[in-house]
Amino acid sequence: MRRALGLLLMTVIFVGSSLGCCAHMGLPFSLSTSERVERLDGVTVALVHEYKGKSHVFCTGVFVSSTVIMTAGHCVRGLANRLGEEAALDGGASPFEIGLGLAEVPVIPPESIAVPFIVKGEVMGVGESPIREHLTYVLSLSNEYDLALLKIVGEIPLHGIARLADKSPGVGEKLYIVGHPHGLTYTHTEGNVGAYRVKLPEAEDDKAMAGPYLQVSAPVWKGNSGGGAFNEEGELIGICSFMVGVPNSSFFVHLDTLRGMMIGAKLLKINI
Repeated sequence: MRRALGLLLMTVIFVGSSLGCCAHMGLPFSLSTSERVERLDGVTVALVHEYKGKSHVFCTGVFVSSTVIMTAGHCVRGLANRLGEEAALDGGASPFEIGLGLAEVPVIPPESIAVPFIVKGEVMGVGESPIREHLTYVLSLSNEYDLALLKIVGEIPLHGIARLADKSPGVGEKLYIVGHPHGLTYTHTEGNVGAYRVKLPEAEDDKAMAGPYLQVSAPVWKGNSGGGAFNEEGELIGICSFMVGVPNSSFFVHLDTLRGMMIGAKLLKINI
């Protein structure tokens, strides 16, 4: 009798522990705040530019492999334009003449430039020079979507790699943003997916603004461009592209577009 009771007790304990173990299998889990911040900071970089001893953060990027950073295409094109304007300034043109289009500004192909970046821990302060910089060259720059891939040159410190989410978030789902608005490095905000936009009117005039987009309610500003939107598991679901005049309404290049670009660059395999 005692032996039977013992076997029964062991069975109950086994079943109970199995239920406790398997209750979480296949279900999503959320990272704690500290885990999320550490993970998102570890996959995020600050794109920086220095001119005449003054350094500033102008965009954000996300590690999508050990040697490749994804960012917004307009960040790369904007830096190329700025380099052209700085060449004009060095040649004697004034900012006034450049602003009015009266000066000859060299056209620098964006595919040809080097894009410097820094990682967490190499940031000094707003407007100050970083401890060190790393360089990339442009691996891929989309003419259809506001995306670019940057290939890292040389060695860099250990870092994380963003994992693409398996599926797109639904409208209303929570998401998290990390970026560098106005040079305020590694600023975290959160919001929700406000809408899914297949196409925007601006795309008719600018092919680089082709959809689809996630409309996001999280606050972002200049310097967030190229940064990631992440779900509660810390998975990448979008890249910050642009804002409109509506408060807390920014637009992120959709997960499917990110996946397509990574497949094209052979950073992901096609699942058949």
